Amino acid sequence: MTLAYDAEDLGNTRFAVSALRNLFDGVRSSRGLPRAAARERWWRNARRNIPERARPILEAVNAHPYFLPFFLFPEGGPFADVEEELELLRSTPEEQLVAGVELLTRYAGLARPPRALRELGEGSTSRLRHLVDSANALFHGCLADDWPALQRDLHQDIHQRAEHACAHGVASMLNGLHPQLAWSDRTLFFSGLDDLVKGVQTASRQETSLGGRGFVLAPSVFARDWVLPVPVPHRQPLLHYPVRRVSAPSGKDTLAALIGAGRARALRSITTGCTTAELARRLGVSAPTASVHAASLRSAGLVSTRRDGRHVLHTITPLGLRLLLANPAATRER
Repeated sequence: MTLAYDAEDLGNTRFAVSALRNLFDGVRSSRGLPRAAARERWWRNARRNIPERARPILEAVNAHPYFLPFFLFPEGGPFADVEEELELLRSTPEEQLVAGVELLTRYAGLARPPRALRELGEGSTSRLRHLVDSANALFHGCLADDWPALQRDLHQDIHQRAEHACAHGVASMLNGLHPQLAWSDRTLFFSGLDDLVKGVQTASRQETSLGGRGFVLAPSVFARDWVLPVPVPHRQPLLHYPVRRVSAPSGKDTLAALIGAGRARALRSITTGCTTAELARRLGVSAPTASVHAASLRSAGLVSTRRDGRHVLHTITPLGLRLLLANPAATRER
């Protein structure tokens, strides 16, 4: 497979981290295909924590062995948090739901989609709300505790590749992205993907060119060992690739040493945004205790708080996120 990728495409190439993409890569069945060792270690523990409410989204993301409906990857900011992604997913227009399911069934050869996808293909916005709630339950049941440490790996990967692009050019950075990918003479060459992407290429009518839009490069800790171009109607196309280096467990929680164990747990719990009541449930403490932790973090500039009706919402600040990324949680034995 080849794609024209000229100077305009190179100039529009950018990175984005998606919590949902990493979540879905982690819970998808390998079906006999090789998977990243990091995924296998994580999955041994995570699969024991899958809530019953997560079943619809699990069926949806495992419906096809290679592809996911494009609307499951909403276009947020380059480092959007999971709450932003879920809200964008919840507001997906009906025509995109129908087109995404059709892409899987007609062009990618999915004979019989699960019920959740069939109803989405009929434009059911109520089914979409159920699916978003299911994805939210899956994230908090399986990935939320590990997400700050995984973000650190993803950001580190992007930082290293951005440094390489600054020193040697974007084309050179693309050549080092994955062994299956090469750039030469204004062309991207993909090896081993011709049969895999044939149907989706035809559906997207982008067999030879991206029209100068370039790719959004989306790294994943749990991805299968290939690069996968994903055309998205009316949006910049995605190129998913696996992160090869995952942090080794340190055995020490440096964040707890800095701000205290209780506040460290609270800051990690607020990463995805929550109310005081939700924070108390996540920590297993009383609401007044959770409120005290949030107030301490707020006074340090690590979280921000706003009132929304009867609820008080806490979100992490850029300073708080940088502190988390610099001090990941000690990895548990899995």
